[in-house]
Amino acid sequence: MFKSKRPPAIGVDIGSAAIKVMEMTEQRGRYRVERFAVEPLPRNIVVENSITDIDRVGKAIRAAVKKSGSRRNHAIATVAAAQAITKVINVPGGLNAGDLDQQIELEAEHYIPYAISEVNLDYQLLQPMVENPTNDEVLLAACRKEIVDERVDALEAAGLKAQVIDIASLASQRAFQLIAPSLPDGGAQKVVAVVDYGTTTSHLYVLHRGRLVYHRDYPFGGKTLTESIQRRFGISHTEAENKKRNGDLPENYRTDILEPFIDSMAIEANRAIQLFVSSSQFSKVDYVFVSGGSASLPKVAERVAEKTSISTRLAYPFAHTKLSSSVSRDRLNRYAPVLLTACGLAMQGAHR
Repeated sequence: MFKSKRPPAIGVDIGSAAIKVMEMTEQRGRYRVERFAVEPLPRNIVVENSITDIDRVGKAIRAAVKKSGSRRNHAIATVAAAQAITKVINVPGGLNAGDLDQQIELEAEHYIPYAISEVNLDYQLLQPMVENPTNDEVLLAACRKEIVDERVDALEAAGLKAQVIDIASLASQRAFQLIAPSLPDGGAQKVVAVVDYGTTTSHLYVLHRGRLVYHRDYPFGGKTLTESIQRRFGISHTEAENKKRNGDLPENYRTDILEPFIDSMAIEANRAIQLFVSSSQFSKVDYVFVSGGSASLPKVAERVAEKTSISTRLAYPFAHTKLSSSVSRDRLNRYAPVLLTACGLAMQGAHR
């Protein structure tokens, strides 16, 4: 899931409501967005992170890639954090590649509740332990093979070669590198939460010193708002989605439906953050970023800040990236809230 020195690849974020693709290049540590596209998905073909119709997802990926104009034929996709196991473990330092592989497999058996033959296992060497520099820290990642195979099959159905299947939380951690400069001192030594609002599920990622230290999914998302619009105005799901996007709704929509939903967004975010604080070594969260489709609703960041009493802003990873001539800044800004994971994947795919 982590190895580099591969052909450049396009990032493909397979969500439950849309496919997001992004292509980036990197030079001297500076990233450039070359191309991106967002392609809506039909309802119920990605349900609770599971792909129920691989051919239709493949068709949507193919359409998104074509819309973006990318000619790359390698792709990087993700599995959800809830579908994977990640663990930072300690191993003796200085092991050669063969011995390290054996040591990782032995250690993995302590943390993975499946037979090793049933999972895809990978690792990344991090750094020597602070407390004991003779040992190295290693990030271990594992996911059941059938879950990984779903993503691989969907990419292949789109005519792409699966180069890496990453984990969504690690892709967001990578994209945080581009968000951190918006914080005082780049957020060094601070605890930063990213609340990512999905269609049916929202995700809390917490980083300390730029490294993921906690993640949790909770059942809340933009689907709730769409269903409220359906019920209140007696329209179809498709009509509700369209009217939600273009704002073509009666005046009482804001006071009766939208504002209570945004309050719920903030309440659920605060609840998730408080659960993290109560169950971790950290006494507080210093900053919050919000992302995902619902994060673009009016004054979401302000409402989350009110409920949590934490400085909150919209996650925007493109402030310090260059754009190719084919990318419209206005269009990128419009889609930015849903592109955080795709950005992290594209960053990985940028390296040759």
